Amino acid sequence: MENVVIKSFQNGITLLINVDSDIDDVVKEVSLKFSEANKFFGNSKMAISFEGKVLNDDQKKEIINAINKSCDMKIVCICEKDREKNREFSRALAKVDSIASPEDVATVYRGSIVNNDKIELKNSLVVVGSVNPGCEICSEGNIIVLGGLYGIAIAGNESEGDGHFIFALEMEPEYMEVDGRKISLQKPSKWPIKAKVLPKIAYLKDGRGVIENYSGEKAAMFDFYKD
Repeated sequence: MENVVIKSFQNGITLLINVDSDIDDVVKEVSLKFSEANKFFGNSKMAISFEGKVLNDDQKKEIINAINKSCDMKIVCICEKDREKNREFSRALAKVDSIASPEDVATVYRGSIVNNDKIELKNSLVVVGSVNPGCEICSEGNIIVLGGLYGIAIAGNESEGDGHFIFALEMEPEYMEVDGRKISLQKPSKWPIKAKVLPKIAYLKDGRGVIENYSGEKAAMFDFYKD
């Protein structure tokens, strides 16, 4: 029985991994299969999801590294909780590709964070949904919220210095921290007319917290993923 079955979609791939397989055997088989399929995939950028065997973050990264070394295709993000796979792959790739560096790998969480849930990851995080009040997302890399950020978001860590960021389509967090520094929004104006909601990016500049309306040029200054 095969250790790995590859399912291909327009904008991404799913690896169906035998639950009884050894991770070393999986990595070897992945390397072989993607090497043989190099001409088929070409130099495309793809999202990836995993089914079957439950993998930890290090095992997923090991598999992705094997893919990237064995063919010209580049894996740019990991998709989690995928149901409508091609739709999710398209949305995640479009946003990640617009502000990511070529070495980026991120975990994509599909759906809003609710019920005081907390997500903690070593790698960067893309939330295809909103982070509701009382919820918390933490990443040692960067954070992208394709919805509203209304809870707590913590990106990067103080030991690695400046360079990480938090992006959200609507940014009104309970608390936000980047590379060990708290970043606060300005208090809303007392003017009765609410300002237009714009995507925002938060980061450190010369050790100070900065929140700016999003533009690709500004975001391109930062690496999206840190090993």
